[in-house]
Amino acid sequence: MYICGMTFTADFFEFISKNIDAEPNRLRLKYYNATEYSFDMGLAIAQIECRQRIRRKLPSIAAEPRFLFPSTLLAEQCTDELVAQFHGSLFNGCRTVLDMTAGLCIDDIAIASHGCKVTGIEIDTNAAEIARHNMVVMNANVDIICGDSADFIADTDLRFDAIFVDPARRDSHSNRVYDIADCSPNIIALMPLILKRCNYLIVKASPMIDINDTLARIDGITDIWVVAIKNECKEVLIRVSADKSDSEPSIHTVNYTDSDGTAQRFDFNARNGRTSSTPTAMPQAGGYILEPNACIMKAGAFAALADAYGIAQIDNNTHIFVSDKYIADFPGRVFAIDEIIPYKERELKGFGKSYPHINVATRNFPLTAEQLRKKLRCNDGGNQYLFGVGLNDRSCVLIIGHKP
Repeated sequence: MYICGMTFTADFFEFISKNIDAEPNRLRLKYYNATEYSFDMGLAIAQIECRQRIRRKLPSIAAEPRFLFPSTLLAEQCTDELVAQFHGSLFNGCRTVLDMTAGLCIDDIAIASHGCKVTGIEIDTNAAEIARHNMVVMNANVDIICGDSADFIADTDLRFDAIFVDPARRDSHSNRVYDIADCSPNIIALMPLILKRCNYLIVKASPMIDINDTLARIDGITDIWVVAIKNECKEVLIRVSADKSDSEPSIHTVNYTDSDGTAQRFDFNARNGRTSSTPTAMPQAGGYILEPNACIMKAGAFAALADAYGIAQIDNNTHIFVSDKYIADFPGRVFAIDEIIPYKERELKGFGKSYPHINVATRNFPLTAEQLRKKLRCNDGGNQYLFGVGLNDRSCVLIIGHKP
């Protein structure tokens, strides 16, 4: 097999398989200046390093020994397989899809699995050639074009059902950027051309993006998805329709809680669900506190959440909810309240003896979780949870609870 000016033999793949769990730097020392192998030893060890980095987030790729990685950077930056499968579902019904930033093509494989013909644009020559090999290995209906996606959009007469883009979030000095206009390619500048070539565009944006600002700046947004894995926000996806509609965008939150695809989901209307003011109520022992997941927090879905579940916030700046009943399908964590302690010095004496191990968190509170833990002289862990929170009368309390 000949790719990028290099020959990949059975010995190359056998070496990778035999050393898949070995520490890469030790292999580099062990085989430094080794002459008994006919293949590029540095490349083989790089493949081992990449596979070790992706084996959890890309199990299907890790199971295919002939899949090649152009660089460790692409392996680190590629989409998690679980999220890629979600991306693919957004193109159901499409016959043709263009991916302007193919990279390792994890998204392309997932999109193609929904019956789409995918065209991927990759600017790096080596990455494009390796991607062509990988698409054959993975039996994916994906064509790879090597070139600049901005030039391709400007020059092509082709039209696609949909276009996907995951712009690079690094500037020319390798500094991280978050605004879509600062990413490469500049989707804001290319938007008029892109929307002439498709029915809709889906942009993968940073989880740090300002949703309010995005809604104000981009016309034609129909949907926004905030996606997390195990309560860690991974991305914000934006769907822009070529057919400008006056309908209010919908915001969808998806927090994958398990690798089998189990997720907490909550959808709401962008106009009505993101107001800052919601009903407030005091926590009561015997009741419940509800902590929204990271997607809800990012989306600002507090009013929608209060309305959907008939619950109230402790304070509009605390974003912890209270309820007198258990809510099994709440998109976040639910705790039964055991005790409420006023945050006053005389009330805190002996706390560490009463609760030597307790999981500590703070919201709208004068101390960080670590500072509060030290002040109370307790250690993290155990089956009980402490929330240091600010109330709407500007006082603070410690709420002690457990998972029901």
